[in-house]
Amino acid sequence: MDMDVSTLELALAVSACIRRQLESCQGSAIVVPRDIAELALAFTEAAIESLQAQTPELARSLN
Repeated sequence: MDMDVSTLELALAVSACIRRQLESCQGSAIVVPRDIAELALAFTEAAIESLQAQTPELARSLN
């Protein structure tokens, strides 16, 4: 997955937000703002697409 600096900064912000939630939560659930969740989902989907493009066998097994 190719990332430019601004994308990497966004990824770091998302990671930091989720990490803070995980570290401060005593229960099993955390609350993540919608914009952070949407960014996390977009990064995950982009990573999956990148991996699928690199390894066709993996793409078939994930579908």
